[in-house]
Amino acid sequence: MTDLPAQSAYIEIERVGGKWADRARSYRAVVDGDVVGTIGNAATERFEVSPGAHVVNLKIDWCRSQKIAIEVAAGETARFRAEARNPWGAIYWITFGCRNYMKFERVDGAPPPPPSA
Repeated sequence: MTDLPAQSAYIEIERVGGKWADRARSYRAVVDGDVVGTIGNAATERFEVSPGAHVVNLKIDWCRSQKIAIEVAAGETARFRAEARNPWGAIYWITFGCRNYMKFERVDGAPPPPPSA
């Protein structure tokens, strides 16, 4: 593993390929409400962020994933996995399920940050 600069933290998102849904389109990675990059099918991208608390999610058109609150320290990497949902439920996912359109989860085993007061 490469030594990382102590002043930075990272968010790494792996997008699982193989499903037809969204195969030719990229997901937009969103950190604290700002788009920080895109993730193509079967790709892994890494984004530099400041250490501390962040909210991470993905977007495509008017749909998005769930929002995940994280705490990442300097030199650490928070790892996530994203995956398209089953296309047979497309009508549901693009309407009522549009705020949980794609599967998105943290995979490095870190606990969520404590709720703020």
